[in-house]
Amino acid sequence: MKNKLVTLLAAAIGLTAIGLASPSINARQTVQTEVLDIIKQDVSSSTLSYDIVESLTTEVGARMVGTPGADAATDWAMAKMKALGFDKVWVEESQAQLWQRGDLTASITAPYPHKVVAIALGGSVGTNGQAINAEVAYFDDLTALQAAPEGSLKGKIAYVGYRMERHIDGHGYGKAVGARVAG
Repeated sequence: MKNKLVTLLAAAIGLTAIGLASPSINARQTVQTEVLDIIKQDVSSSTLSYDIVESLTTEVGARMVGTPGADAATDWAMAKMKALGFDKVWVEESQAQLWQRGDLTASITAPYPHKVVAIALGGSVGTNGQAINAEVAYFDDLTALQAAPEGSLKGKIAYVGYRMERHIDGHGYGKAVGARVAG
């Protein structure tokens, strides 16, 4: 662990020194790329990041903002960072609002009625117990949704059927979340 921290510290100092001493942007970028390659190699040969995630998810579990689980996660994080050797660890105040998922049911009513599995995502607006009945307009991805003619979705539910690509580093989430954020 200390070797990892020493490597990161050395890299940070190296990047700072390079930035102050190098007269050429191209030379600086080349050296920075080399330092970043060293960091990537070091990180890829360690399971520390996954060990931390596993510890959080198994020892703390669910941790939605504003719940006891979030408080437990804060305590866990403080202890974990101190155990990893960080010398300046503190908790910042948070202005995050508690959002609680309510009950949700969903079904297709035509041409053959059947229930479907659905989940409300954080910050979703409720319907005060009122059902929503509307035609569903299907889109393969966010680009297709954004290409829909103005006004063509009035009174409809827009469904973006893009499936998130799984990657060990989670980079598939960024593309998939676009429909949620900008859809």
